[in-house]
Amino acid sequence: MIRNLKALGLALVAVFAMSAMAASAAQAVTPTLVTGGAGTVEGDQVTGTVHEFTVGARAVNCKKAHFKGNSLASQTTLTITPEYSECGTTPVLGVSLFATVTMNGCDYLFTNLSHNAAAGDYNSDVSIICPGTSKIEVHIYSNSGEGSEICTLTIESDQTDLSGNTITNVAGSPNDLLIHHNVKVKTENHGNQTICGAATSEAEYHGTTTLKAFIGANQTTLTAITDA
Repeated sequence: MIRNLKALGLALVAVFAMSAMAASAAQAVTPTLVTGGAGTVEGDQVTGTVHEFTVGARAVNCKKAHFKGNSLASQTTLTITPEYSECGTTPVLGVSLFATVTMNGCDYLFTNLSHNAAAGDYNSDVSIICPGTSKIEVHIYSNSGEGSEICTLTIESDQTDLSGNTITNVAGSPNDLLIHHNVKVKTENHGNQTICGAATSEAEYHGTTTLKAFIGANQTTLTAITDA
């Protein structure tokens, strides 16, 4: 009996030791965004591409997407304030409509970095964080004068841990990052459902952003790494 209890005790000690080693290993491979020091990050859409919100058959694309946020020398999350301009819809039956995207103080919070060793890049979730009851608004108009609104699409706050972002290191002098966005968000349509889709639906957000780090006016390195 005593011998069995000793054996059981040794087995439990081994299990706890292995669990501790596994936890330590898991902590050791947590990816981190590393810069040359505390400063800011700036991002723009890749030249020749657009950022696009697709709701049903209607797609709103923006020729300019600008991201801005603060950075530390090392961090595992990143808060970005986006700004979209020169937006419109892709043609449907030959007709394109004018659109604007109003963020209303909402940010994107990138979290849960993970290393995709096989592809050599990183995955990240994103959450939509808004102050109070604010929402992201996509306004669609019949003309660029914004005088005849057809509908407003709202993207709800507190949509958390949306998967589908891929982060790729780009070697350079200094290094920067590419973020490929491919996420689905819940939307509501306040307006013409024939043109702008159902009252509630799921929109797809696509785009590619080059993200750079700066200390003052000088660009510094920005790299995703897996700690050894």
